[in-house]
Amino acid sequence: MYYWDEHILCPFYLRDATLRGRAAIVCEGIGESISTRQDFKTTDAKDRFKTLYCANEYEQCRIYQAVNKDYEERKENSGA
Repeated sequence: MYYWDEHILCPFYLRDATLRGRAAIVCEGIGESISTRQDFKTTDAKDRFKTLYCANEYEQCRIYQAVNKDYEERKENSGA
């Protein structure tokens, strides 16, 4: 079973995308006003990734971990 946008738990997920015929997931990136795109060879591969990470185990996703670390570091540096 695949999960769609209403099932997404990851706070950094932005949207699905297609670029040059390749399925992709777009997430927040490291730094302000930056996004990151994960490209997949097939839509099925994207859907499996989205189901596993975006809709369930998002804290295990490397993109989530990197972006979350960046948020934490910026928070520490701002004195908040």
